[in-house]
Amino acid sequence: MELHTFKSYAKAHQVEPLVYFCGIDENLEPGAKYGPVKRDVFLIECCVSGYGSIEINGTVFPITPRSCYFLFPGDTVTHGADMHEPRSGYWCAMYGLQIATALKKAGISSASPFAPPELFDEINS
Repeated sequence: MELHTFKSYAKAHQVEPLVYFCGIDENLEPGAKYGPVKRDVFLIECCVSGYGSIEINGTVFPITPRSCYFLFPGDTVTHGADMHEPRSGYWCAMYGLQIATALKKAGISSASPFAPPELFDEINS
């Protein structure tokens, strides 16, 4: 099934939650930037090594090894890689109407996007 068809199916059937795409960020050029971009899905990103930043709706957050953070649909996001030691890690895109509710209960929002550091190993397993 093609990605856009799969996304439409997920929205129409309110699949809860649905991870539909994962990727790896590695070998980023020092100082590389991506964005600003607005997405229509949730993303969870985990930094395994290196450093960078994530700008969410105008607020810049530093990214360090073992950082896990969530990006919300509709946020304006710019990704940045450190000039000396660019970050690398994993990310997953998710759909699901109940994801926002679960993240809110955990205290995670666009203004406070990081999962507690002690959950890094569990999230990455």
